[in-house]
Amino acid sequence: MNPLLSERVDFFGSEFYSAILDVIRTNPNSADLRRYAASFIQLLVGAHGQDLVQRLNQKLFTEAPDDIPIFDDISGMFRLEFNRVGLTALELLLEEKRTFNTDEHATISELLSAVAQKILENIFSTVLDYQSLIDNHFRYLYSPRTEWAKFTKMVIFLRATHEYISNQLKQVEQLPNQGYYHDLQRCTDLDIEISAIGTANYNSLIETVAPSTKLEIE
Repeated sequence: MNPLLSERVDFFGSEFYSAILDVIRTNPNSADLRRYAASFIQLLVGAHGQDLVQRLNQKLFTEAPDDIPIFDDISGMFRLEFNRVGLTALELLLEEKRTFNTDEHATISELLSAVAQKILENIFSTVLDYQSLIDNHFRYLYSPRTEWAKFTKMVIFLRATHEYISNQLKQVEQLPNQGYYHDLQRCTDLDIEISAIGTANYNSLIETVAPSTKLEIE
């Protein structure tokens, strides 16, 4: 990695990424693997590039006279194309569910692609601040006429979130046998009558765990 971008990047020294590059070199037709390799570089540029851009904009010249205004007028000229940063990674995550052969007959390209997919999922699920995204953009759901672009982005995000959670419900049999939802099953034994339930969850999982409980979700 160019030291101008970052003085230390351990990623390219990892055996995992070196293996990806080696497979691409020997098998140029590994289209999926090429996309994964590119997506990691995009994310890396986005993470370190913003710091570089800020330093360049703040210190375009090492020395400049304070009494000549043109040097202030041209500040902030460097920009990072955030619409391209992580675009490939998002495409890989949002496309139709990707399945890879990982049994004993799998190729090295298939195995590395499966690992790369899981790494991208972990990156986006742990690094991105979804709470801030919702807090900062939820109001645009109420102003589609004046904020159409932001409105559609928020709707798409919520739709994708809803589909993801709905797909997780198919694995409901894997839930633990005990949890705070299960406590509702004991209400009858404790002579507790439930008239209404409020929940911040985005699913009706409570009805599966406690069938006697009815929940209305708006």
